[in-house]
Amino acid sequence: MTHNVSLPSTVVSPQDLASLLLEVRRYNTWFQAELIKQRTGVLASAETPDISAEATTLLASYATDGHLTSETLTTLIAELERIKKTAPTITITLADIPSGALRAELASWCRTNISPSMLVQFSCNRRILGGMVVRYGSRMFDWSFRTKLLANKAAIPEVLRRV
Repeated sequence: MTHNVSLPSTVVSPQDLASLLLEVRRYNTWFQAELIKQRTGVLASAETPDISAEATTLLASYATDGHLTSETLTTLIAELERIKKTAPTITITLADIPSGALRAELASWCRTNISPSMLVQFSCNRRILGGMVVRYGSRMFDWSFRTKLLANKAAIPEVLRRV
């Protein structure tokens, strides 16, 4: 069964995806051990591993008829690895460290308007003063305040007089 993985909105960057993948692998290891215990009649059960809300939601959405199987977990891991290898990634540079809500909002916009599996790297550079700089592959789009100011140096004294 093919099932498209929809990344949770809080899984924004390649690092977030790698962390989610590790959690799902850890859950799969526990799940496989539990299956072996059930087959051999061992009653002692290990406690379910602690996983994030994102991983829990993803596992629940991927379960067929509410139940996970060894095959669905293997398929989910393969899909996450495929996304990790093939997802387009952009870098957004802001003047300050973005909040979780801003990260999620920018990633959501990118996934809606560019690619459903888009990953977003964030960096911080206070020298841009505000706005953003976006890099994708060899392309760069600079919407920073610094670039706007430097593009019209003659207007800087006028702007300062109005302050």
